[in-house]
Parts: sequence; C-alpha cells; structure tokens
Amino acid sequence: MKQLLSIDWFQIGCKGQYPESSNFEIVKMDYATRHFKTVIEIKLNGKRIFTIAREPHAKIIPVDHNLVKWDNEFLYSPNSISHGLTYLKSLGLEPKNLARIDLAIDFNKFSNGMHAQTLIRDYFSAKIVHSSHAKFSAIGTDQDKISYQYLRFGTAVSRASIYLYNKTKELQEIKFKQYIFQKWIESGLDVTQDVWRLELTIKNSNFTVTDRDTGENSEFNIDQCINDDFLLNVFWAGVNQYFTFKRPTADKNKSRWPNLKLFEDIIPALHIDFRSGEKDWTKADKIFIKKMWETNQEMRGTDINFDINANDYLMKFVNQRGLKDWFIKKFSIQ
Repeated sequence: MKQLLSIDWFQIGCKGQYPESSNFEIVKMDYATRHFKTVIEIKLNGKRIFTIAREPHAKIIPVDHNLVKWDNEFLYSPNSISHGLTYLKSLGLEPKNLARIDLAIDFNKFSNGMHAQTLIRDYFSAKIVHSSHAKFSAIGTDQDKISYQYLRFGTAVSRASIYLYNKTKELQEIKFKQYIFQKWIESGLDVTQDVWRLELTIKNSNFTVTDRDTGENSEFNIDQCINDDFLLNVFWAGVNQYFTFKRPTADKNKSRWPNLKLFEDIIPALHIDFRSGEKDWTKADKIFIKKMWETNQEMRGTDINFDINANDYLMKFVNQRGLKDWFIKKFSIQ
C-alpha cells in the first residue's frame, strides 16, 4: 500500500491589526461571514496563500482576532506551514491557536489488499464492526447496485473525526485539482484506478500529547505542525482511535474478536486522547454562560476594567468547558 500524507486544511487564530506589506498583494473581499465583518485575501506572486477573516461580530471576541486559513494549493507546496508562519510574521500577525487541521493519506487499496468499497460494504453487512462506539454517516449511489463513496466516523461538531472517501470521484465531479493529481503521480499511486483518501479532521487543538517512549506530556500547538513526523504520528493516533475494526465471532466478549488489519504494523510514537473533554460541560454551564454574556452586554461601557476582566473570565470559562464553537454560534451575531 503506497501512502502519501497531506495537509488538506490548516487554519489558525492570530492576533494583529489589518496587515500591511509591500511584499504581498492584499485584497479586501466584498462579502462578510457569519462570524466576521471583513474577509481579505493575501497573495504572493499572483497566487493566493491565505484567506483571513477579521473584525468579529461578537463583542466578546477581541477586535484584533484574525482567523487565517491556508490556501489549499499552497498547502500542497513544500514546507507550506513553516513558510506560511514566516509570512504571517512579516504581515504583523501573531499565531495564537490552532483552529483546524486536516491530515490525509491517499491510496488505491489498503495494505491487506482490501478495496475501500469492500470495507464499507462489509461494515454495513455486519461482517466487520467498529472497535468502539461511534456515530457514522455514509454517502453512495443506488443504481444497478449500491456503490459506497464515503464513510465518516464522528460528527460535524466532534473535536476530531475521520472519513474515508473516493478522492478520484471528488476531483472528477466537484473540482479537478492538478496539484493533487500530480502529487499522486510523483508518489507512485496508480491514477488509472480510483484513489481513496482517509482524512482526519481536528477542529480543537486542546489536546494533551503523550510521548509513548518517554511518557512526557505536551500541549498540541502550532509550532509542532511544521514537523512532518509529528503530524504523521498524530494521524496514526487518530486512526487508532477512530478507524479500527474487528471481525465478529461466537465469542460474547468483543475485545477478543480478531482485529481487521488494514495497514502495516504501525505503532504511533504518540498517544492523543481526542475524545477527552468533549463533554466537560453541563446544561448549567450553558445557562451560566448565557447569564454572564447578558450581564456583560448590560454593563458594557460603564467600566473599562470590568469589560476587560469580565470578558477574559467568560472566555476562559467557555474554553475550559469545551464550548467555544457553541458560544460563537449562539452569540456571534446580535
């Protein structure tokens, strides 16, 4: 099984004012987003490298907060993360947190020779089962026979999720990307056959990373993302948690069922509990946040020190409870 690790999405939060630079073309777009008033594109030598959303609608979010997304084609160029971080520094933007990263491998078949569609069919016919409890979704077509093209474990609001899909079909039917196709050829994939992609999406970087050899813990952060070996280990840690299967037997103890070996023996050097903290909140926490938000709105402008301290405390509480996405969605447009 020939494998190719790619970063297909990279988005971070930055602190800074409206970027100014003579080395880049800065284009203000004529549209806004749900959460931000202003969207700009940063171009280098005529090619877009970033899309930046800034000036948040929500008053609770700092006015100098910017959400920076790497352009997809730029991501497929060598050392795109380290180069991009250097470019941001020259634009006067300070990276603060990782908002989202997608890591993917492309292949024709699994290491055991199984085709991706066979795996999905076996899953839905109960010939194999997921190793843990997981929500899933699938996409396919039902013409002469059912053809599966997509299987995802996790949901749109999960901190991390993983999905298997027919990348060749996506390029043919949605948008052909020559730079991805060229990378397949260079890596030795058979482009006359369908290329499938297994993609891990991480939307919240508030994870503790444990080195299996030393036991040392560290926080998942932006600087680690310039290390290809680190990212590869993050990917396999995600596969171990979200994409392992077993073959059912008569044994009532599921843990003793044989594992389905899809990949070569790969033991990640890192352990990451992606699920930790997903439900560190209660209904009472949301009620408290709502009441504090309303109090902040009533008191805004009466005392600048109160504004700063109250907003800071509120955001710390929101982040500690893992409710940042919910908070932005609920309060960003007033």
